[in-house]
Amino acid sequence: MQPPAEEGDGSGAAAPITKLSRLALKDALLELEIAARKTRDASSSAVLQLFQSAEKRFGLEVEIPDPALRNLFQLHVLAVEELLAQVRSQALATLEAIELWSLPPLGRAAPALRVLSDCELGDDCAVGLEVAADLKEAERSVLQARDRCIGRLSAEVFAPMDQRLHTHEQIREALRQRRRLGKFADSARLAVATLRKGEVAETGLRSLSGMGGPLEEAEARLKEDMQRASQLDEQVLLQLMQLKNTSVDVVKVPWASLVQIQAEYFMAQQVAWAPLGEAFDDYGGLASVQIT
Repeated sequence: MQPPAEEGDGSGAAAPITKLSRLALKDALLELEIAARKTRDASSSAVLQLFQSAEKRFGLEVEIPDPALRNLFQLHVLAVEELLAQVRSQALATLEAIELWSLPPLGRAAPALRVLSDCELGDDCAVGLEVAADLKEAERSVLQARDRCIGRLSAEVFAPMDQRLHTHEQIREALRQRRRLGKFADSARLAVATLRKGEVAETGLRSLSGMGGPLEEAEARLKEDMQRASQLDEQVLLQLMQLKNTSVDVVKVPWASLVQIQAEYFMAQQVAWAPLGEAFDDYGGLASVQIT
């Protein structure tokens, strides 16, 4: 005959069913607490993401706790953006000037000038025909110079700047994601610390989720969040170091192209308007139209 189980032995499969039930209930409540914490974390992340989207729309800057990353971000993102904004402002002013130079179309003045010259020298006089032809040729030259200038500004000035700014936005989004992961990791770290203080399963039974005890789940979640955060840190650092190598050229090259485009455009204007100057010298020699 086996001796009865000692009263002090109250754990494992031989424990009284009432104590096992209490411990199982305790484990279930603990799992519910962990699940509720996960739900709160997800809600907090959604709210944080909403705030970050609003910050992005209003142009507010991201938060960077790491001093090294923050210094790189300030120099190779914020400072570069300030310089590119100056280049863009000058390029937009150039576009506006080009549009003004192209209006009104010179060819519209040709018929009226021909009427005036014909009144003075007779129908189809040479001076009127010459001025009309020069005006139409100048209009074609002006439009060609305009189209070429706009095309070069788009390809050589705006496109490189937009590409760089797109990379800046990718870095900002990675930093926002890193902040969200930091919130997750903090919550998971708190859960692990709480569970390690003694709130671990005492029944020896599997958790209701079938994925191990609450402590194991919290530790796995903490490890995953920390790994993802570390990967984002490496990604942002790599991107910033790559930007560092091109920060000077990304400002210098579009700016130099802009100056060259401006010079080419105004030289084209000189070529287009020079024949008109000679033609109007001849046209200006006409006597005023006499009305009788």
